[in-house]
Amino acid sequence: MRGLLGLAAAALWLFLGPAEGLGHSRTRHIPPPLPAAAVPAAPASPEKAVPHPRRWEDAFREAQVRGMKGEGAPLLITAARLAREHGALSQARWLYRLLEQVQAGREAAVAAGRERLVLDFYQELADMPKLPACRRFLHRLLRHPEAGQDPSVRLALREGWRAVERELAQESPLPPAAAEQVLDLWELTPPGLRPAEARLLLARLFRERGLSGEARQLLERVAAGGEEPLRLEATARLLELSWAEEGLAGLMATLVHLETTSAETEAALRAWPLTLEGAPARETTAPSPGLPLPPGVRLRLWEAFSGQSLPPSLTLHLLEELAEMSQGGEGAPQAAALHHALLEKARDRLGPGFYYDRVGLEHLRQGQWLAAQEAFQAQMQDDDPLWQQLGRVRLLEVELAQMQAGGSR
Repeated sequence: MRGLLGLAAAALWLFLGPAEGLGHSRTRHIPPPLPAAAVPAAPASPEKAVPHPRRWEDAFREAQVRGMKGEGAPLLITAARLAREHGALSQARWLYRLLEQVQAGREAAVAAGRERLVLDFYQELADMPKLPACRRFLHRLLRHPEAGQDPSVRLALREGWRAVERELAQESPLPPAAAEQVLDLWELTPPGLRPAEARLLLARLFRERGLSGEARQLLERVAAGGEEPLRLEATARLLELSWAEEGLAGLMATLVHLETTSAETEAALRAWPLTLEGAPARETTAPSPGLPLPPGVRLRLWEAFSGQSLPPSLTLHLLEELAEMSQGGEGAPQAAALHHALLEKARDRLGPGFYYDRVGLEHLRQGQWLAAQEAFQAQMQDDDPLWQQLGRVRLLEVELAQMQAGGSR
Protein backbone atom coordinates (compact mmCIF):
# COMPACT_ATOMS: atom_id res chain seq x y z
CA MET A 1 0.00 0.00 0.00
CA ARG A 2 2.84 2.45 0.88
CA GLY A 3 4.42 1.74 -2.53
CA LEU A 4 1.18 2.57 -4.34
CA LEU A 5 0.73 5.76 -2.31
CA GLY A 6 4.33 6.79 -3.07
CA LEU A 7 3.85 6.19 -6.78
CA ALA A 8 0.60 8.20 -6.75
CA ALA A 9 2.34 11.07 -4.94
CA ALA A 10 5.19 11.08 -7.46
CA ALA A 11 2.74 11.14 -10.36
CA LEU A 12 0.80 14.03 -8.75
CA TRP A 13 4.09 15.93 -8.23
CA LEU A 14 5.00 15.44 -11.87
CA PHE A 15 1.63 16.67 -13.15
CA LEU A 16 1.37 19.72 -10.86
CA GLY A 17 5.03 20.57 -10.35
CA PRO A 18 6.51 21.60 -6.99
CA ALA A 19 5.71 25.30 -7.28
CA GLU A 20 2.24 24.93 -8.79
CA GLY A 21 1.17 22.43 -6.20
CA LEU A 22 1.77 25.05 -3.48
CA GLY A 23 -0.14 27.78 -5.28
CA HIS A 24 3.11 29.57 -6.19
CA SER A 25 4.43 30.43 -9.65
CA ARG A 26 7.70 31.83 -10.96
CA THR A 27 9.17 32.73 -14.31
CA ARG A 28 11.11 29.93 -15.91
CA HIS A 29 14.15 30.27 -18.14
CA ILE A 30 13.51 27.99 -21.10
CA PRO A 31 16.84 26.74 -22.43
CA PRO A 32 17.61 26.54 -26.14
CA PRO A 33 16.72 23.36 -28.06
CA LEU A 34 18.74 20.32 -27.13
CA PRO A 35 21.45 19.48 -29.72
CA ALA A 36 20.62 16.24 -31.46
CA ALA A 37 23.94 14.70 -30.51
CA ALA A 38 23.18 15.27 -26.83
CA VAL A 39 19.91 13.33 -26.63
CA PRO A 40 20.42 10.18 -24.50
CA ALA A 41 20.36 7.04 -26.61
CA ALA A 42 17.39 4.82 -25.87
CA PRO A 43 18.04 1.12 -25.14
CA ALA A 44 16.78 -1.11 -27.94
CA SER A 45 13.50 -2.94 -27.33
CA PRO A 46 12.84 -5.42 -30.12
CA GLU A 47 9.90 -7.14 -28.43
CA LYS A 48 7.23 -4.41 -28.79
CA ALA A 49 6.87 -1.32 -30.92
CA VAL A 50 7.45 1.81 -28.86
CA PRO A 51 4.72 4.47 -29.32
CA HIS A 52 5.57 8.10 -30.10
CA PRO A 53 3.61 10.24 -27.62
CA ARG A 54 3.47 14.01 -28.06
CA ARG A 55 3.03 14.85 -24.37
CA TRP A 56 5.57 14.02 -21.69
CA GLU A 57 2.79 12.98 -19.33
CA ASP A 58 1.63 10.28 -21.77
CA ALA A 59 5.19 9.05 -22.27
CA PHE A 60 5.71 8.79 -18.51
CA ARG A 61 2.47 6.82 -18.01
CA GLU A 62 3.43 4.39 -20.77
CA ALA A 63 6.93 4.01 -19.26
CA GLN A 64 5.36 3.05 -15.92
CA VAL A 65 3.15 0.48 -17.62
CA ARG A 66 6.04 -1.12 -19.54
CA GLY A 67 8.51 -0.96 -16.66
CA MET A 68 11.08 1.84 -16.44
CA LYS A 69 14.05 -0.51 -16.09
CA GLY A 70 13.14 -2.48 -19.17
CA GLU A 71 10.88 -1.76 -22.12
CA GLY A 72 9.73 1.55 -20.64
CA ALA A 73 13.24 3.08 -20.55
CA PRO A 74 13.01 4.61 -24.07
CA LEU A 75 9.68 6.16 -23.11
CA LEU A 76 11.17 7.59 -19.92
CA ILE A 77 13.86 9.23 -22.04
CA THR A 78 11.15 10.56 -24.36
CA ALA A 79 9.18 11.94 -21.40
CA ALA A 80 12.23 13.83 -20.10
CA ARG A 81 12.98 15.24 -23.56
CA LEU A 82 9.38 16.36 -24.13
CA ALA A 83 9.18 17.97 -20.69
CA ARG A 84 12.36 19.90 -21.47
CA GLU A 85 11.16 21.00 -24.90
CA HIS A 86 7.81 22.17 -23.52
CA GLY A 87 9.40 24.23 -20.75
CA ALA A 88 8.42 21.96 -17.86
CA LEU A 89 11.94 22.19 -16.44
CA SER A 90 11.20 20.98 -12.90
CA GLN A 91 9.54 17.84 -14.25
CA ALA A 92 12.35 17.33 -16.79
CA ARG A 93 15.00 17.53 -14.06
CA TRP A 94 13.05 15.05 -11.93
CA LEU A 95 12.69 12.66 -14.86
CA TYR A 96 16.38 12.82 -15.71
CA ARG A 97 17.22 12.12 -12.07
CA LEU A 98 14.83 9.15 -12.13
CA LEU A 99 16.45 7.96 -15.35
CA GLU A 100 19.87 8.08 -13.69
CA GLN A 101 18.56 5.82 -10.92
CA VAL A 102 16.70 3.22 -12.96
CA GLN A 103 19.41 3.01 -15.67
CA ALA A 104 22.39 3.19 -13.30
CA GLY A 105 25.60 1.94 -14.91
CA ARG A 106 24.37 2.44 -18.46
CA GLU A 107 25.17 5.14 -21.02
CA ALA A 108 21.60 6.47 -20.81
CA ALA A 109 22.14 7.26 -17.12
CA VAL A 110 25.39 9.13 -17.85
CA ALA A 111 23.72 11.20 -20.58
CA ALA A 112 20.76 11.89 -18.28
CA GLY A 113 23.15 13.14 -15.61
CA ARG A 114 24.67 15.61 -18.08
CA GLU A 115 21.24 16.86 -19.09
CA ARG A 116 20.24 17.36 -15.48
CA LEU A 117 23.49 19.26 -14.90
CA VAL A 118 22.58 21.59 -17.75
CA LEU A 119 18.95 22.03 -16.65
CA ASP A 120 20.01 22.79 -13.07
CA PHE A 121 22.24 25.51 -14.53
CA TYR A 122 19.46 27.04 -16.62
CA GLN A 123 17.20 27.15 -13.58
CA GLU A 124 19.90 28.87 -11.50
CA LEU A 125 20.60 31.25 -14.38
CA ALA A 126 16.96 32.34 -14.19
CA ASP A 127 16.85 32.56 -10.38
CA MET A 128 20.29 33.96 -9.48
CA PRO A 129 22.69 36.72 -10.54
CA LYS A 130 24.48 35.48 -13.65
CA LEU A 131 28.09 35.48 -12.45
CA PRO A 132 27.46 33.30 -9.35
CA ALA A 133 25.21 30.97 -11.38
CA CYS A 134 27.96 30.44 -13.96
CA ARG A 135 30.56 29.90 -11.26
CA ARG A 136 28.44 27.18 -9.60
CA PHE A 137 27.96 25.46 -12.96
CA LEU A 138 31.69 25.50 -13.71
CA HIS A 139 32.54 24.10 -10.28
CA ARG A 140 30.16 21.18 -10.94
CA LEU A 141 31.61 20.77 -14.42
CA LEU A 142 35.11 20.41 -12.97
CA ARG A 143 33.89 17.27 -11.16
CA HIS A 144 32.71 15.83 -14.50
CA PRO A 145 35.37 16.88 -17.06
CA GLU A 146 34.09 14.38 -19.64
CA ALA A 147 30.80 16.30 -19.79
CA GLY A 148 32.60 19.15 -21.56
CA GLN A 149 32.47 17.17 -24.81
CA ASP A 150 28.68 17.12 -24.75
CA PRO A 151 27.12 19.65 -27.19
CA SER A 152 24.43 20.61 -24.68
CA VAL A 153 27.08 21.47 -22.07
CA ARG A 154 29.02 23.60 -24.56
CA LEU A 155 25.81 25.37 -25.56
CA ALA A 156 25.01 26.02 -21.89
CA LEU A 157 28.44 27.60 -21.40
CA ARG A 158 27.83 29.95 -24.30
CA GLU A 159 24.40 30.86 -22.94
CA GLY A 160 25.94 31.55 -19.54
CA TRP A 161 28.61 33.90 -20.90
CA ARG A 162 25.98 35.67 -23.01
CA ALA A 163 23.83 36.18 -19.92
CA VAL A 164 26.81 37.60 -18.03
CA GLU A 165 27.58 40.00 -20.88
CA ARG A 166 23.96 41.21 -20.99
CA GLU A 167 23.92 41.72 -17.23
CA LEU A 168 27.11 43.81 -17.36
CA ALA A 169 26.33 45.67 -20.60
CA GLN A 170 25.25 48.88 -18.84
CA GLU A 171 28.27 49.04 -16.55
CA SER A 172 31.19 50.80 -18.23
CA PRO A 173 33.86 50.49 -17.11
CA LEU A 174 33.29 47.30 -15.18
CA PRO A 175 33.51 47.83 -11.41
CA PRO A 176 36.51 46.13 -9.77
CA ALA A 177 34.33 43.49 -8.09
CA ALA A 178 32.63 42.53 -11.34
CA ALA A 179 35.96 42.55 -13.21
CA GLU A 180 37.43 40.17 -10.63
CA GLN A 181 34.47 37.80 -11.00
CA VAL A 182 34.79 37.82 -14.80
CA LEU A 183 38.48 36.93 -14.54
CA ASP A 184 37.65 34.18 -12.05
CA LEU A 185 35.02 32.82 -14.42
CA TRP A 186 37.54 32.84 -17.28
CA GLU A 187 40.05 30.88 -15.19
CA LEU A 188 37.40 28.35 -14.14
CA THR A 189 36.37 27.70 -17.75
CA PRO A 190 38.56 24.90 -19.20
CA PRO A 191 40.75 26.32 -22.01
CA GLY A 192 39.21 24.05 -24.62
CA LEU A 193 35.68 25.14 -23.68
CA ARG A 194 36.10 28.93 -23.63
CA PRO A 195 33.52 30.30 -26.09
CA ALA A 196 33.90 33.36 -28.30
CA GLU A 197 31.44 35.21 -26.06
CA ALA A 198 33.91 34.86 -23.18
CA ARG A 199 36.76 36.25 -25.31
CA LEU A 200 34.69 39.27 -26.32
CA LEU A 201 33.82 40.09 -22.72
CA LEU A 202 37.41 39.65 -21.57
CA ALA A 203 38.63 41.83 -24.46
CA ARG A 204 36.29 44.57 -23.25
CA LEU A 205 37.70 44.25 -19.73
CA PHE A 206 41.30 44.39 -20.98
CA ARG A 207 40.64 47.45 -23.13
CA GLU A 208 38.98 49.28 -20.24
CA ARG A 209 42.10 48.58 -18.15
CA GLY A 210 44.44 49.82 -20.89
CA LEU A 211 45.66 46.36 -21.95
CA SER A 212 45.16 46.97 -25.66
CA GLY A 213 47.59 44.28 -26.84
CA GLU A 214 45.82 41.56 -24.88
CA ALA A 215 42.41 42.81 -26.05
CA ARG A 216 43.61 42.79 -29.66
CA GLN A 217 44.77 39.14 -29.43
CA LEU A 218 41.37 38.01 -28.15
CA LEU A 219 39.46 40.01 -30.76
CA GLU A 220 41.64 38.75 -33.62
CA ARG A 221 40.97 35.16 -32.58
CA VAL A 222 37.20 35.70 -32.63
CA ALA A 223 37.36 37.64 -35.92
CA ALA A 224 39.23 34.75 -37.52
CA GLY A 225 37.23 31.83 -36.16
CA GLY A 226 34.00 32.74 -34.36
CA GLU A 227 30.45 32.43 -35.61
CA GLU A 228 29.27 35.08 -38.07
CA PRO A 229 27.59 37.60 -35.70
CA LEU A 230 30.52 37.38 -33.30
CA ARG A 231 33.06 37.73 -36.14
CA LEU A 232 31.31 40.91 -37.19
CA GLU A 233 31.38 42.30 -33.66
CA ALA A 234 35.04 41.40 -33.14
CA THR A 235 36.00 43.00 -36.46
CA ALA A 236 34.21 46.24 -35.58
CA ARG A 237 35.85 46.31 -32.14
CA LEU A 238 39.28 45.76 -33.67
CA LEU A 239 38.79 48.75 -35.96
CA GLU A 240 37.59 50.89 -33.07
CA LEU A 241 40.57 49.83 -30.96
CA SER A 242 43.01 50.60 -33.77
CA TRP A 243 41.48 54.03 -34.32
CA ALA A 244 41.57 54.90 -30.61
CA GLU A 245 45.13 53.68 -30.08
CA GLU A 246 46.93 54.47 -33.35
CA GLY A 247 44.75 56.83 -35.34
CA LEU A 248 44.36 56.68 -39.10
CA ALA A 249 47.55 54.73 -39.83
CA GLY A 250 46.63 52.04 -37.29
CA LEU A 251 43.11 51.80 -38.65
CA MET A 252 44.33 51.32 -42.21
CA ALA A 253 46.91 48.73 -41.09
CA THR A 254 44.21 46.79 -39.26
CA LEU A 255 42.03 46.83 -42.37
CA VAL A 256 44.87 45.32 -44.37
CA HIS A 257 45.42 42.63 -41.73
CA LEU A 258 41.72 41.80 -41.48
CA GLU A 259 41.32 41.62 -45.23
CA THR A 260 43.84 38.76 -45.30
CA THR A 261 42.66 36.94 -42.16
CA SER A 262 38.89 37.46 -41.89
CA ALA A 263 36.10 37.01 -44.39
CA GLU A 264 33.82 39.44 -42.58
CA THR A 265 35.65 42.77 -42.95
CA GLU A 266 33.41 44.26 -45.62
CA ALA A 267 30.25 42.97 -43.94
CA ALA A 268 31.37 44.41 -40.60
CA LEU A 269 31.95 47.83 -42.15
CA ARG A 270 28.44 47.78 -43.59
CA ALA A 271 26.52 46.26 -40.70
CA TRP A 272 28.04 47.64 -37.51
CA PRO A 273 27.79 51.27 -36.33
CA LEU A 274 31.49 51.92 -35.75
CA THR A 275 32.17 54.43 -32.97
CA LEU A 276 35.04 56.27 -34.64
CA GLU A 277 33.85 59.79 -33.84
CA GLY A 278 36.30 62.31 -32.46
CA ALA A 279 40.06 62.41 -32.52
CA PRO A 280 42.05 59.26 -31.79
CA ALA A 281 43.96 58.95 -28.56
CA ARG A 282 47.30 59.31 -30.33
CA GLU A 283 47.54 61.22 -33.61
CA THR A 284 49.66 59.60 -36.30
CA THR A 285 50.45 60.41 -39.87
CA ALA A 286 48.26 59.03 -42.62
CA PRO A 287 49.39 55.87 -44.38
CA SER A 288 51.28 56.16 -47.62
CA PRO A 289 49.14 56.09 -50.80
CA GLY A 290 50.49 52.66 -51.69
CA LEU A 291 48.16 50.73 -49.38
CA PRO A 292 49.04 47.06 -50.00
CA LEU A 293 45.60 46.00 -51.21
CA PRO A 294 44.43 45.58 -54.82
CA PRO A 295 42.40 48.57 -56.10
CA GLY A 296 39.25 46.46 -56.37
CA VAL A 297 39.52 45.36 -52.75
CA ARG A 298 40.20 48.90 -51.58
CA LEU A 299 37.17 50.22 -53.44
CA ARG A 300 34.91 47.62 -51.83
CA LEU A 301 36.23 48.52 -48.38
CA TRP A 302 35.93 52.27 -48.99
CA GLU A 303 32.39 51.83 -50.28
CA ALA A 304 31.46 49.90 -47.15
CA PHE A 305 33.24 52.45 -44.95
CA SER A 306 31.44 55.38 -46.57
CA GLY A 307 28.12 54.11 -45.20
CA GLN A 308 29.28 54.75 -41.63
CA SER A 309 29.36 57.99 -39.67
CA LEU A 310 33.05 58.85 -39.96
CA PRO A 311 35.18 61.53 -38.29
CA PRO A 312 36.46 64.34 -40.53
CA SER A 313 40.05 63.10 -40.68
CA LEU A 314 38.98 59.68 -41.97
CA THR A 315 36.50 61.23 -44.41
CA LEU A 316 39.26 63.46 -45.79
CA HIS A 317 41.59 60.51 -46.21
CA LEU A 318 39.00 58.50 -48.14
CA LEU A 319 38.19 61.49 -50.33
CA GLU A 320 41.88 62.01 -51.15
CA GLU A 321 42.44 58.37 -52.00
CA LEU A 322 39.26 58.08 -54.06
CA ALA A 323 40.15 61.24 -55.97
CA GLU A 324 43.54 59.75 -56.79
CA MET A 325 42.04 56.41 -57.85
CA SER A 326 39.53 58.17 -60.10
CA GLN A 327 42.39 59.58 -62.22
CA GLY A 328 42.67 56.33 -64.14
CA GLY A 329 43.39 52.66 -63.89
CA GLU A 330 41.32 49.83 -62.45
CA GLY A 331 38.01 50.98 -61.01
CA ALA A 332 38.40 54.68 -61.95
CA PRO A 333 34.68 55.24 -62.80
CA GLN A 334 33.58 53.50 -59.61
CA ALA A 335 36.08 55.54 -57.58
CA ALA A 336 34.81 58.78 -59.12
CA ALA A 337 31.18 57.90 -58.36
CA LEU A 338 32.03 56.90 -54.78
CA HIS A 339 34.07 60.08 -54.31
CA HIS A 340 31.10 62.19 -55.40
CA ALA A 341 28.65 60.29 -53.15
CA LEU A 342 30.92 60.60 -50.11
CA LEU A 343 31.47 64.28 -50.81
CA GLU A 344 27.73 64.91 -50.94
CA LYS A 345 27.21 62.99 -47.71
CA ALA A 346 29.90 64.99 -45.89
CA ARG A 347 28.87 68.36 -47.32
CA ASP A 348 27.33 69.81 -44.17
CA ARG A 349 30.02 68.47 -41.85
CA LEU A 350 32.98 69.65 -43.91
CA GLY A 351 31.53 73.07 -44.75
CA PRO A 352 30.69 74.80 -48.07
CA GLY A 353 34.24 76.04 -48.68
CA PHE A 354 35.70 72.56 -48.65
CA TYR A 355 32.75 71.09 -50.53
CA TYR A 356 32.90 73.52 -53.46
CA ASP A 357 36.68 73.24 -53.60
CA ARG A 358 36.50 69.46 -54.05
CA VAL A 359 33.58 69.66 -56.49
CA GLY A 360 35.47 72.20 -58.57
CA LEU A 361 38.63 70.06 -58.58
CA GLU A 362 36.56 67.06 -59.65
CA HIS A 363 35.22 69.00 -62.65
CA LEU A 364 38.66 70.39 -63.37
CA ARG A 365 40.18 66.92 -63.59
CA GLN A 366 37.48 65.91 -66.06
CA GLY A 367 38.01 69.00 -68.24
CA GLN A 368 34.58 70.47 -67.42
CA TRP A 369 35.73 74.10 -67.34
CA LEU A 370 32.38 75.88 -66.92
CA ALA A 371 31.24 73.58 -64.07
CA ALA A 372 34.62 74.03 -62.36
CA GLN A 373 34.38 77.84 -62.61
CA GLU A 374 30.87 77.81 -61.12
CA ALA A 375 32.05 75.68 -58.18
CA PHE A 376 35.05 77.91 -57.43
CA GLN A 377 32.91 81.04 -57.70
CA ALA A 378 30.57 79.50 -55.11
CA GLN A 379 33.63 78.75 -52.96
CA MET A 380 34.52 82.45 -53.01
CA GLN A 381 31.19 83.20 -51.27
CA ASP A 382 32.29 81.32 -48.12
CA ASP A 383 32.58 83.40 -44.92
CA ASP A 384 36.13 82.16 -44.32
CA PRO A 385 38.75 84.38 -46.02
CA LEU A 386 40.96 81.35 -46.58
CA TRP A 387 38.37 79.66 -48.79
CA GLN A 388 37.69 82.94 -50.57
CA GLN A 389 41.35 83.37 -51.48
CA LEU A 390 41.70 79.71 -52.48
CA GLY A 391 38.66 80.11 -54.75
CA ARG A 392 40.44 82.93 -56.62
CA VAL A 393 43.53 80.77 -57.02
CA ARG A 394 41.43 77.85 -58.30
CA LEU A 395 39.82 80.10 -60.96
CA LEU A 396 43.30 80.96 -62.23
CA GLU A 397 44.08 77.24 -62.37
CA VAL A 398 41.00 76.71 -64.53
CA GLU A 399 42.12 79.44 -66.94
CA LEU A 400 45.62 77.96 -67.10
CA ALA A 401 44.24 74.46 -67.72
CA GLN A 402 42.03 75.79 -70.52
CA MET A 403 45.00 77.51 -72.16
CA GLN A 404 47.12 74.37 -71.94
CA ALA A 405 44.32 72.24 -73.35
CA GLY A 406 43.82 74.69 -76.23
CA GLY A 407 47.55 74.86 -76.99
CA SER A 408 47.87 71.09 -77.15
CA ARG A 409 45.24 70.79 -79.88
